[in-house]
Amino acid sequence: MLETGQFTTSEYTTRLIRDPKPRILYILPLYPDRIIQHALMNILQPIWDKKLIYQSYACRPGKGQHKCSDKISECVKKYKYCALTDISKFYPSIPHKRLYKIVERKIKDKRLLVLIKDIIDSVEGDINVPIGNLVSQHLGNLYLNELDQYVSHELKIKNSPRYMDNKAYFGNDKQELKIVLDKVEKFCIEKLELKLSQKEIVKCSHGVMFIGYRHFPGYVLLKKRTAKKTKKAIKILPKQLKAKKITYVQYTSSLGSRKGWAVHANSHNFCESTGLNKLFDDARQHLKEVKMRGFPKYSDISTKYDVENLKGTFPKETKKFLETIMNDRFIWVTTGTLEHKEDGITDETHRVIEVYEDIPDDEIEGKLNRVITGYAQQEFIEDSNARMFRMGYTLEEIEILIESLE
Repeated sequence: MLETGQFTTSEYTTRLIRDPKPRILYILPLYPDRIIQHALMNILQPIWDKKLIYQSYACRPGKGQHKCSDKISECVKKYKYCALTDISKFYPSIPHKRLYKIVERKIKDKRLLVLIKDIIDSVEGDINVPIGNLVSQHLGNLYLNELDQYVSHELKIKNSPRYMDNKAYFGNDKQELKIVLDKVEKFCIEKLELKLSQKEIVKCSHGVMFIGYRHFPGYVLLKKRTAKKTKKAIKILPKQLKAKKITYVQYTSSLGSRKGWAVHANSHNFCESTGLNKLFDDARQHLKEVKMRGFPKYSDISTKYDVENLKGTFPKETKKFLETIMNDRFIWVTTGTLEHKEDGITDETHRVIEVYEDIPDDEIEGKLNRVITGYAQQEFIEDSNARMFRMGYTLEEIEILIESLE
């Protein structure tokens, strides 16, 4: 499709998410769109990465939220003040034409530009880079690199880390930082057609709120909202597990992600007091015991929930089980009787079998002789009562599940 120029971005399905602000998530099919976007970024990501400033931390190898948090922690020890900005509805506000002009400055391959333009213009209107696309993350980074370059080279701010549309500016003069914020706001409006939703200056000694943490000189705490969400999850997750709404792997993974977030702050007391440490340790121990017991007998697997529990721990064995029950959904059913074998149909889905009858032997009392008395026509059909259907699977569901385990 790429070679012949036939590719165009598929139609999106959308889903409203709250994290906590409401956002529309745009979802494309795996084939061909997400495959093509991954192939595209395999080439473009290293090229675009070289254009970004060192203190840009989102969607980059070797960077990430925790590296950004480390940089903020380093800066709050050195400076008195920190200015903070956030872009209002960042992705939905990015204008297509300005974004494409920036891409054109970096990329000269015409066929590649056609592909990128198709992805940029894949939603209606002149603005909006769809949240959910792999390419969108990198396009957003590239777009705000214009702001990074302006702040670093024109405004001469030495320490100004950014994580996507959240940016911090450190300095020791509050009035100078006010001037910086005014210039940043003007640049965003005039050059990027974006509006700020946050524009404030805080004392570093009072703590700098950034990417889920409160950074103080010498220590880091979880953001209050993050801590509250963690406490709520600790109460809800065991109930969801008991009600079989989530699997043990999902339960352990969810606890692990919250613990992984907490350990990058000074949160030992928080993890102990909320019971997060114990819950996570118990969950991991349970999974270890499951692995030691090994994959169960096929006869012991009777529900979808059983499969969901097993696939995270035993993906290969689960795939083999699913393939087995999928293949076993066909049975031979007799559809009629025949006088002669030649009267029947024999192909991949039809066969003729011999029909026997046990007849008493005339010479030996009590002995039975098995004699062919005719033939039967059989057809190989899908059994509506097959095991995979009894477990609640459709053929499409089980095929998708098998593909996900490859």
